[in-house]
Amino acid sequence: MNNYRKVKISEIAEVIGGGTPSTRIPEYWEGNISWLTPKDLTNYSKTQICNGERNITELGLSKSSARLLDEGAVLLTSRAPIGYVAIAGKALATNQGFKSLIVKPKLASNYYLYYWLKGNTEYLNSLGTGTTFAEISGSVIKDIEITLPPLKEQQAIAEVLSSIDDKIDLLHRNNKTLEEMAGTLFKSMIRDRSNESITSVLLHQIADINPETINSKFRNEHSEIEYLDTGSVTKGQINGFQTISIDKAPSRAQRVVRKGDIIYSIVRPVQRHYALLDEVKANSIASTGFAVIRPKVNCHFIYQLLTSDESVEFLDMIAEASTSTYPSLKPSDIANFEIALPGEEALEQFHQQAELMQEKVNKNYRQINELIELRNLLLPKLMSGQVRVKTH
Repeated sequence: MNNYRKVKISEIAEVIGGGTPSTRIPEYWEGNISWLTPKDLTNYSKTQICNGERNITELGLSKSSARLLDEGAVLLTSRAPIGYVAIAGKALATNQGFKSLIVKPKLASNYYLYYWLKGNTEYLNSLGTGTTFAEISGSVIKDIEITLPPLKEQQAIAEVLSSIDDKIDLLHRNNKTLEEMAGTLFKSMIRDRSNESITSVLLHQIADINPETINSKFRNEHSEIEYLDTGSVTKGQINGFQTISIDKAPSRAQRVVRKGDIIYSIVRPVQRHYALLDEVKANSIASTGFAVIRPKVNCHFIYQLLTSDESVEFLDMIAEASTSTYPSLKPSDIANFEIALPGEEALEQFHQQAELMQEKVNKNYRQINELIELRNLLLPKLMSGQVRVKTH
């Protein structure tokens, strides 16, 4: 490590803020320049990003403090929240919620800096200040010191970590294909009106809603729980259970879950915090932020039904009409959800095919979590020089 050195970010990169054109002037919007906000990086797992929700025009760019950033710029969110990071996959602009880094290529690798920032999110957040929300200023970012190996070793480190991220991205794409296939199969079954045995039922007639909660017997049998909160689940992917002492568990840790249960966030369903549980331990508990749905019939059919775009939009509309602090569903909203239930033969055929697809999806998610764990283990060791990579 004797050839590693400490440098300030300002020595290896230019730090650039963003801006927002006036939303009152239509001519500034809907152009051909991609314009990102921190929201565009929420739950974003890829290394590069090319587009956000909105575009601006060249006039909008010129009339605001936003700047056109070249491909390869490192995009770092500086507020709401601090620490999301990605690399510009093409020329684009950002709002003022970013401090972007234009790396000097003769001194540093933009991918190395990307991974350094990704591995130091907690540190970045500790530097934030502000009363309304924490923000990290450009001057603070410029003064951040990082450990910098020689350029070739930076590039080698980035290649190792990028190869892991490439495998993660491939598995995500495979899962997207499998989930789309299962969705197509489901829609085909529902639309097949030759199946005359379709009946209309309410969800509580074919599934139990929130069937188990922690009781004295559970407490006597388990001193720890495997806890799952809503933030750990998105579109079927579970990022991991938290092992917590039952005496120190949050008050929301109440719902006992079993293999085959469907967990479905009751707050803002459109955010899609749901999953079909595969492997769970006997002491697994979900937050009361979920409705736990335990199917009495084909779990894959009910899962596809509840996670279809039509169902999500319908349940979100009900949640938005609620009088709660946040748009949310009541257990009765889910229990009384009306379903067109196919006959047993059609359900069984769908189950056999959907189960195989879901098994592949679950296997891929397990691999994804293992690769993320490996990357997170390697990242600080590579950055500190504790683990070295060979350069050519």
